[in-house]
Amino acid sequence: MSIFRHPIYNFANLLTVCNLLLGAFSILCALNGKLDFACYALLSAMACDFLDGFLARLLRVNGDFGKQLDSLADMISFGLAPGILMFVMIILGIDIDSWKNIAISQQNCQMDAGQFVQIKIQEWSDAFFYQPKDGFEMYNPCEVGTYYNPYDASIKYLPFTAFIIPLFSILRLAKFNIDENQKNFFIGIPTPMSTFFFIFFPMFFVSNFEILANQSSVVYALFDCYSLVAIVTLFSPLMVAPITLIAMKFQSPRFNENAYRITFFILSLISIPIFQWWSIPFILTLYLGLSILQQFLTRKNEI
Repeated sequence: MSIFRHPIYNFANLLTVCNLLLGAFSILCALNGKLDFACYALLSAMACDFLDGFLARLLRVNGDFGKQLDSLADMISFGLAPGILMFVMIILGIDIDSWKNIAISQQNCQMDAGQFVQIKIQEWSDAFFYQPKDGFEMYNPCEVGTYYNPYDASIKYLPFTAFIIPLFSILRLAKFNIDENQKNFFIGIPTPMSTFFFIFFPMFFVSNFEILANQSSVVYALFDCYSLVAIVTLFSPLMVAPITLIAMKFQSPRFNENAYRITFFILSLISIPIFQWWSIPFILTLYLGLSILQQFLTRKNEI
């Protein structure tokens, strides 16, 4: 047996391991304020996840070992990692009034997005682990927020809502592993697509950091902690919902068998330079819309 066809050392499984390592790196970056690095790591993990399956089929090394390894890696990269990202975003959303002081903070301290996130994570950590009393004065060396404790009372527990994401991710992955019907289509939103959606929030924050103080009330409302909790709570169950969706695997070179996939990829690529980071919710909406259209036309043709 060639070493490259061995279940542990073949190229496909090595890509799966890279997927896992990128997910772990993303968690480390997110907890240290580098939300952009965390998101880029997850985007790279998605590329590895797509390529490992393609390579496994190409080399004919796909088997139970690779299937289980893929799910374990996906749990880290597309379950725990996006949960940590949204955990941090909810912390930022609790003290969203501090976003309006970012321009002052940059002028006084030359602060970047990573430093701002680090301070907010430290403030939440101080309030949750070390300062149980309400109303104490926060340590704010760069005036990134108010001088009172915005994490008092029960609101300091709110970020833990983000762990709904890994909860439904593990349910989704376990269900996928034992469901023989999900070869040519998915039932429920795949974990990589779910992660892709959640990446929108930290990337919008980082890419617009210098102008966050000038955002509209709609943006502030969207990134408020309660809005983020509602989004996480409503979106995560879609991973196990009985919704039939297009699988992104090209099983055949024929165009008519991949028309919806090709349409999805082309429109997605066109949307990126037009909408920039807003293209992420657009791509998700496009994915759901094309999937519903495909199911409707398929059933119509069967009648």
